[in-house]
Amino acid sequence: MNDFDLCIVFANAIDNAIKACRVVDKQNRYLKLSTKLEGGFFMIEIKNSYNLINNYTSGSGIGLLNIKEIAKKYQGL
Repeated sequence: MNDFDLCIVFANAIDNAIKACRVVDKQNRYLKLSTKLEGGFFMIEIKNSYNLINNYTSGSGIGLLNIKEIAKKYQGL
């Protein structure tokens, strides 16, 4: 994966996780990022304390779309 695409994936994923955490009480917030290389695949897992599936407003979700397009470009999920 080229550096530019990797930066887009990390920046958008972390930005989404941080935005989601902002609606959780400060004492209950957490953000966990882990990566691993397995079988030639680079995997990123980001967990946060926000528990709802979809609470997006119109015009949002572009970051996730960018992540999906880059994953597809590299035959990922």
